[in-house]
Amino acid sequence: MPVIARMNTNGRARKGRARLNRRSLLSVVAGALAAPAIARAAAVRPNIVLIVSDDQSKTTLALGMRKTRARTDLVWYENACATGLVCATARTSLYTGQYDFRHGITNNLLAWQFDYTNWLLSWAKDAGYVTGFYGKMINDYPNGRSLDTCVPACADWWEVFFDARAHMFNYTLVEKRGPLSVPATYFYPTGFAENYSTDLLKVRASNFINRYAGQRAFFLVVAPYNPHDGGAPAPRYTNAFFNLDMVALRPASFNVVGAKQPPWLRAEPPLFDPGAVDESRRDALRSTLALDDMVAALLATLGAVGQLNNTLFIFTTDQSVASGEHRLMGKHHAYGSTTDVPLAIRWPGGGGGTSDQLVTHTDLTATICAMAGLTPGLPLDGVDIRANARSDALLHWAGGDNGGRVSKDDSVPAFWGLRTAGSKYVRLQASGFEELYVLPGDEIDNVAGNPAYAAVRSSLAARLAEQIP
Repeated sequence: MPVIARMNTNGRARKGRARLNRRSLLSVVAGALAAPAIARAAAVRPNIVLIVSDDQSKTTLALGMRKTRARTDLVWYENACATGLVCATARTSLYTGQYDFRHGITNNLLAWQFDYTNWLLSWAKDAGYVTGFYGKMINDYPNGRSLDTCVPACADWWEVFFDARAHMFNYTLVEKRGPLSVPATYFYPTGFAENYSTDLLKVRASNFINRYAGQRAFFLVVAPYNPHDGGAPAPRYTNAFFNLDMVALRPASFNVVGAKQPPWLRAEPPLFDPGAVDESRRDALRSTLALDDMVAALLATLGAVGQLNNTLFIFTTDQSVASGEHRLMGKHHAYGSTTDVPLAIRWPGGGGGTSDQLVTHTDLTATICAMAGLTPGLPLDGVDIRANARSDALLHWAGGDNGGRVSKDDSVPAFWGLRTAGSKYVRLQASGFEELYVLPGDEIDNVAGNPAYAAVRSSLAARLAEQIP
């Protein structure tokens, strides 16, 4: 059992043991959606399990998530994308179903504005679900709130990182262990393998499922840190991929900027130490392995308690992150290394495959609400993907501060963009500089000025103008 220290109100710690608790260019190709799996909906209200990883690139899937990828009952959405391009923005879009310019949290420094009385979990609670949230809520949680006020009333179970930064060991959880429990904080020190945060969350979430399976419809969100910043791998994976040739795995856009790309990007210097960037990508792969274990374990738990076919199971991430693509490190830019995210769904009834359907975080919210019978307290920007094929997804970065602890100007200027299944159009807000890329692709050759694509550029520019406020 994980060794912990419970925090007294005076800040002193007393040791204890945790009790484990019992959660093309304009086309959209939707034909590969595995319709039979969706048609066989749950006979009763489905359970919801939503797993949200942190800053996970799609490039980690093939090697880092082999167990999950090997399953034949998941639908993988190849054109899934984030619309909020930093953590707090993307998570708020997922939990409210709204674009960032509507919910207002346009960078990480605004996370304190999140409304815990009107979001996905509160809608689930209002609809009669028993609710559980495990892991990272939003940046800098509890955002200035006291222990008495930081756990939302909609949470029956709440085991959330205090000061939500990347912690694999030596972290504190704010914990409400059941509907009638009083919140407390617990510190989980290093030196105990079972305290590795992703493994601990895996156990706690499995216990939640076991507790309510067949008894109550449950709504479970699990949000581990992996693989944020190549966070420390689980001890058992410390030496994974030691001999893997990372140079051979570099994407075509690694350390490359196209001649027609925007001036701010052309001004980016070549990577100072490409080898160090390769090692960060290796670290991300190692960190992803424990995430793979978590996803596989929660699916196995659902199967063991007979709830797989009565559960909508979604795995995704908040947004991706660049690791050398276009000479960039980080996010909040318009390229696929930020916008394109992993997304796998196990629909009630099973049935797997791949889909080219364009799906955004806001669509996941709308689909969950429709399937679970939730009444949103906000106007949603997404669509129920079972019945609707989205033609385009709006991309936005407000510019300015990068949302870190120290305020500073960011090199990525504000932009609006529109992504379809076959193209991406971007316009810088201040200069009006335009970019157009054919998808799928490496987004190096900007064809916005190519006469052959003039009609496409004009059409997407008009559609974008209709959507921006």
